[in-house]
Amino acid sequence: MESKKHVEGFLSKMKDRNYSYATVETYRRPVIFFLAHMRKSRIGRIQDVTEGDIMKYRGHLVERKLSANTVDLYLRSVKLFFRHLEREGIVFINPAEGLQMPKPGRKLQPVPSVGEMEKLISSIDTSTAIGIRDRAMIETAYSTGMRLGELRSLDTGSVDMAQGLVRVLGKGSKERVVPIGKQAVSWIAEYLKKRPSQGAEGDERGAAAFCLHRPPLWVTSSGKGLSRVALQKMLDSRWRKADVHTRISFHAIRRACATHMLRNGAHPVELQLLLGHSEMRTLSHYLRTTITDIKKMHDNTRLGK
Repeated sequence: MESKKHVEGFLSKMKDRNYSYATVETYRRPVIFFLAHMRKSRIGRIQDVTEGDIMKYRGHLVERKLSANTVDLYLRSVKLFFRHLEREGIVFINPAEGLQMPKPGRKLQPVPSVGEMEKLISSIDTSTAIGIRDRAMIETAYSTGMRLGELRSLDTGSVDMAQGLVRVLGKGSKERVVPIGKQAVSWIAEYLKKRPSQGAEGDERGAAAFCLHRPPLWVTSSGKGLSRVALQKMLDSRWRKADVHTRISFHAIRRACATHMLRNGAHPVELQLLLGHSEMRTLSHYLRTTITDIKKMHDNTRLGK
């Protein structure tokens, strides 16, 4: 089974379709695992895989007592892999076409409260350049609800501080412009005064700031762009020092932004545009987190008595 060739072809097509590096790598392991399982089942060629083989594989995943979300990822990877093989003419019959995906149980993830977010932000020592940078980053993430990858990809021309807008490069290289709060803008301006001089400086010329090929906004003390790992480590360190009960990651900040906006009357359609979701149903897990507020409201009415 020419597994390596097929896997690399599949992943290469994902890259061509502007999937992020992290997303591409997420699919690599499940596909390799599937092909290894097929070899153990003595299936020599990818063209010999049948619908029955895939159903047995599905049962194998379930028997391993993996989480529903992991089973979903592994089966979805197989389905996308065979769809690619069919498009490329490598297989003529797609054995994964009728594969039914499990419905993973989605737990309500804890959302940092307004107080917890304020505690995290205010705990940062801003007497240093690094502290100012970290505060500016967290303020920006909380104000806009952008993803970690989107935050990292900001450059020195992404923020129009005069208008209070940010140009965000989202999933699939889809660009959107979102509002950013005054606090975040203020800390970005302060950070730009301290930012290492390597590369172009920040720009406050309004709409003219929206231009391409500028240096990364968030940099190390030597002027190099921060990696995803560095950003995650920074936030984890800040969270631990703040001694906040709820675990705070960049995705938790995104959930906090969405939930706090909904609680303050934001319309779901507006929130969809802010967060860069292509479908309204993606907001369902944010909407569900407000059930506590709905219950309180219900209890205070005649219907809840």
